[in-house]
Amino acid sequence: MPRKLDISEINKKMAVLTPIDRLKLAKKLFNNDIYALSSAGIDSSALLSYIKNSKIKLKILNIDSGFLPDETHSFKKTLEEFFNFSFITISPSPEVIDDIKKMELWEFDLEHYSKLTKVDPLNNFIRTNKVKALLSGARKDQSKNRQNLNYIDKDNHGIYRINPLLDMPEKEIKLIIKNNKLPRHPLYYKGYNSVGDKQTTSKGQKRQGRAIMECGINVLSGVPIISEN
Repeated sequence: MPRKLDISEINKKMAVLTPIDRLKLAKKLFNNDIYALSSAGIDSSALLSYIKNSKIKLKILNIDSGFLPDETHSFKKTLEEFFNFSFITISPSPEVIDDIKKMELWEFDLEHYSKLTKVDPLNNFIRTNKVKALLSGARKDQSKNRQNLNYIDKDNHGIYRINPLLDMPEKEIKLIIKNNKLPRHPLYYKGYNSVGDKQTTSKGQKRQGRAIMECGINVLSGVPIISEN
């Protein structure tokens, strides 16, 4: 990876590339120091499909907060079998999970809950493994906050964030999943359009069923930039 990247120029270049070519460029820039981050959520199979079709090798992270629905655990296995890979699972310590349960922290402090269950475990992994870049399926049409994202950004910790599906509308994601017969999260068929932790997710359109609209996994200038779609 070059010592200094011209983010503005890379964004201009990515704007005219296909998602697969954006993935290839990201891999070329960061080599083995880039990881993909997937929530095993409603639309996650779309990004995983692009990664597979690009024929690049990426290690794929998943954050298990300790409070995921059983359906998400099941879907993780489905994705691993369908795409023939294994998630690298990141979790809080059992002691942290137990303390959160005893306090029922999600009931009165969602920000701190997200920090303990997702932000801290991910940041610890990044530091330990010297991660330089993270790739996600974040899209502009998912929420108001994400309309400010770029194809590549740099967060407050100096980690580059790549969003190869940034400009792809929801209807196109649905077509990709349908036409390629990609797996869907089981809760999608029960009226859930976004899935997070079981205590903070209910039925709703897009992310409106989420008590936590943005989980806060790393923030860039006040804008959360990691997808939990």
